[in-house]
Amino acid sequence: MRDTYISDRLIALFLLGVLAISPPLLAVFRAEAFVFGMPLLFVYLFGAWALLVGFLALVIEARRAEMPDPPAED
Repeated sequence: MRDTYISDRLIALFLLGVLAISPPLLAVFRAEAFVFGMPLLFVYLFGAWALLVGFLALVIEARRAEMPDPPAED
């Protein structure tokens, strides 16, 4: 049961990533605006990528924390 919960979160993150880089959404950020001297589109892409990596790390670490420790060998 718990593995399907983690799998569901990973699938949701994948779909969020696909949505984040979909052409209709990217068209919103194609404006000729600059943030810290960088085009808005680049800032958005790197920000979205960083958030996805962060969320992925949270999901994987939560899964790792739930796993039992292996038995100690003498």
